[in-house]
This record gives sequence, C-alpha cells and structure tokens, in this order.
Amino acid sequence: MKEIVRLAIILMLITGLAAGSLAYVNQITSQVIAEREAQEKIALIQKIFPEAARFEEKTIDGLTAMLALDAAGQAVGLLTEGSAAGYGGPITFSLAVDGAGKIVSVGVTSHTETPGIGDIIAERSFLDQFTGKTAADPLTVGQDIDHITGATVSVEAMADGVRQVLPATVSRFLGK
Repeated sequence: MKEIVRLAIILMLITGLAAGSLAYVNQITSQVIAEREAQEKIALIQKIFPEAARFEEKTIDGLTAMLALDAAGQAVGLLTEGSAAGYGGPITFSLAVDGAGKIVSVGVTSHTETPGIGDIIAERSFLDQFTGKTAADPLTVGQDIDHITGATVSVEAMADGVRQVLPATVSRFLGK
C-alpha cells in the first residue's frame, strides 16, 4: 500500500511538472504566433491595397477589421475575417472590401471540408465568383454563385458566411 501511494505521488508530481511546462511553452508561443498572424494580415492588406498610406485595426460591435487608409485618413478598403459552418466543420475566411463596398478578394484561411469535394471552396476559381459583389447582391447559390454537385453544404456555407459578414462590415466600417 505504501508503495502505491509513493508511486501515485511521483506520478502526480511528474504530470504537474509536465502541465506547468506545457502552459509556459504555450504562453511564449502564443505571443509569437499572434505577432506572426498580425504581420501576415498587414502584408496581405498591403498587397491588396498598395495605394494605402497606413493601416489601422478597429473593432466595432464585436466585428474586427483592418482598415487601409489613404493619406487623408479615408478608407480605401478593409480586410476582415468571417466563419461559416461547413459540412466538415468550421470554415474561416478572409474578406477584402474596397472603399465603395465591393468585394476585392475572398480567401479561405482554414477548413475541414472533404478533400476532393468540399475543399473546392478554397480554390481561386470558386472564390473569384465573389469578386465585385456588394452587400446589395443576393449571393445566391445556383444564380450568381455556382452550385457544385457533391459540395452543396460547403458552397452554401461560404455563400452564407460572405452574405452575413459583408453587409455588417460595410455598414460598420465604411458607413454604407
């Protein structure tokens, strides 16, 4: 019995030390990851809006966007993120909108859709269908967004996600 208690205490100390080490490493790496993601976001918005003089991150009503501003402080565009519930799980996407409220670019940042079927949503040929659309466009699958047989849920999820994020972003950050 004494041996079992001794082994239990040793095991408890080892697991406590391992948990503490993991928490410490997580604290250090999460800061590095956040900095890298911020740099990648700035690099992306600079590529999309090269005419911008400066960039500013804003949060309004829980929605965050990186604004691209000209020398006079007027928004030439913005970059935000959205998510949708796909067939295989959450789909996270970036949405770039110009100062007039038109979509400039959509990109899928993460997804778990079925390879070879639902992952079509991450292909440029699919994403380019959103370019030029505004909050006034219906973004209806089968009409202005191609329906893809076998990937119905994934395609609908992307259209729904963009349909929800676009007007909220345009109204909050561009006032349109």
